[in-house]
Parts: sequence; structure tokens; C-alpha cells
Amino acid sequence: MFEIGIGINAGTVIAGTLGGTGRLDYTVLGDPVNVAQRLQAEAEAGKIIASAATVEAAGADGAEPAGQKRLKGRRELVETYRVEWREAAAPIPTA
Repeated sequence: MFEIGIGINAGTVIAGTLGGTGRLDYTVLGDPVNVAQRLQAEAEAGKIIASAATVEAAGADGAEPAGQKRLKGRRELVETYRVEWREAAAPIPTA
């Protein structure tokens, strides 16, 4: 069983296929991607850390403030929240 930390951030990114003949990769680029990766690096195993922008955009009920974090490569502090992992309810089968 793997225990990973999850970092989530919201924002405008550039998405597309990069590469050339024989090797194409679909990727996303932009500051929001970099912040998400840095948040992921800060998250403990089994924990979810989200930026304030993400919590505001998603209306995440139950997100707890985790304070401001200094992330590698950024001058300004990033306001963060802890988000509780919730198991999704199994869909109810329809006849």
C-alpha cells in the first residue's frame, strides 16, 4: 500500500501536447502547477494540502486553515488548508 501526500492548487494553466516525431507528451504548464507540486512535497503521507485559491473556488466544507507556507521558488507565502480525505459513497444501482 502506498501512502502519498496530495497537493492541490487552482488557476489558469496551459495544457497541450509537447514533443516531436516519435514522442509526444500531454502536459500542463504554469505557476498553479508548480504551486501544486510544492504543496504535494509539503504534504505528509495520507494528507491533503490545498491552497486558499482552491478552497475558495471549490467551496471545500471542512477545510481547516494550515497557515502560510514558504514554498521553494516563491517569494510570497502561500495560505494553505488541510482537507480531510473522505471516502466516496458507493453509487446506488438503478434498475
